[in-house]
Amino acid sequence: MISEIDEINDLLRNGREINSLMRNSDLLVRLEKTYHFLELKEKDFFRCIHEDDGDFDIISDDQRRCDAEIEIIPRKVKYVCPQCHRIIYLEDKKFRFKKYQVAVMEKNVRKFIKNSFKDSGFKYLREGSLTFDQEKFLFYKFTCNSIEFGVSVMNKIPDKSLLDWIEIYSSPIIFVLFDSAALSAQRILEGRKFRFIDIGTLVTLEEKNKIGKLLDLAKKCTTETKIKLLSSLPNVIEKLENREIDYYNYEQCIYVLLKFMLDSTDKFGNSHICKELPDGFFTISPPKGKQYGFYVYDCKFTGEKRKLTSSDYRAIYDYIRNFRTSPAVIQSNFHDIDGFIIFSHNLPIGDLEKTLGHIRSYSMRDERNPWNGKLIYFETDSLILLAKSFFESRGEFERRKTFFYDYLNLFLHDEDLHQDTNIKKKGIIHISKDDIRNMIELILQKDPEEQRIDTEALLEDLRSRGLISSYSGITVDKQPKLELP
Repeated sequence: MISEIDEINDLLRNGREINSLMRNSDLLVRLEKTYHFLELKEKDFFRCIHEDDGDFDIISDDQRRCDAEIEIIPRKVKYVCPQCHRIIYLEDKKFRFKKYQVAVMEKNVRKFIKNSFKDSGFKYLREGSLTFDQEKFLFYKFTCNSIEFGVSVMNKIPDKSLLDWIEIYSSPIIFVLFDSAALSAQRILEGRKFRFIDIGTLVTLEEKNKIGKLLDLAKKCTTETKIKLLSSLPNVIEKLENREIDYYNYEQCIYVLLKFMLDSTDKFGNSHICKELPDGFFTISPPKGKQYGFYVYDCKFTGEKRKLTSSDYRAIYDYIRNFRTSPAVIQSNFHDIDGFIIFSHNLPIGDLEKTLGHIRSYSMRDERNPWNGKLIYFETDSLILLAKSFFESRGEFERRKTFFYDYLNLFLHDEDLHQDTNIKKKGIIHISKDDIRNMIELILQKDPEEQRIDTEALLEDLRSRGLISSYSGITVDKQPKLELP
């Protein structure tokens, strides 16, 4: 016997036909009159063959096998049967019957779902959205006991691209399924390890059980987010390599790669430090005896070679100044921005030199303590190579994580480790694929049992092997320990 949950899921389908016997069932009346989930559109039909009709006696034995049902259209008197193709006149059809077609009231279903979470103790924050494939994916944002998650109402089978991007955005989402999704999407979501509940279950849950069920779903979908971050990494790399991205999601793809390797990575949109800031930041514990290790980054999406303009120069300087002068930052233990990283597919080195020149000029004119950090161009392909190597050999990298941090810090801070002869201005670093290959080789050849690298000894060794030019030493002022506010 079909359960009430399955019956609700079956009834709440647009276009679902209901016969006269089902019309007055208690469940259907409840969905229509109590919950206002549906409306019923009444339609009149006749059967091609019925023994009480006036044309029954003139129909051949072969035609009497036809079981077609034909909708009556106002003011139409002549019909052609879609199955046996005989001509039928409405005046001959004495036996007529009614059917009812379901029209789901989606607005009321969404309102019920939203209120179910609110009534269960979750605080409604706002309507959230993710943008990918030039479309917006909408959801309700809730929080409870420091758990923040989204609730998405799904009424059709999701395509693979949608689920791929939800994984890439690492957003904790509970799907509430109705219409065709309640019957057909469950296996797909289970296979991708997404959390969901169907409308039939939500309607039939008693109030005390509903709170526990929804809280359990919220906890599970938030704790599984980090697992999805790892599982989405190959997909992110593939999309970046094939340029299957646009302006909206390039930033998120870069964030996923950084977050996978550097857990300190965060978006300024999540930190609420101040407005008009770049896309994100990360911290790296510095090598012994050094104080640098705080980097901010901005993503410049481009399909072709992108030139930086005067508005870019000013925007980058404003990002730096806004961060350094924000009251929240001044009161915290942030020491300063050691490097401003630009992630892009293809930037001209000459534009970087112009950018740094403008930043230095603006900073000396506007600030008591001019900014002297590095301007770093990190090629997208270089980041992909680093993330792929980290992913494919993550056991080896995890065992040498301290060395990974130390070498990455050095490569982001010291111009002498790089061999780009196109760079003429001090303070600019270009992270190429060759740099990443050199860094990976240095990391993986280290014995995991060794102590942290000696920066001066490392640089002397690289210089003696002709891998870097003459080195004058890094001078950094003593600054307070870096801690996030």
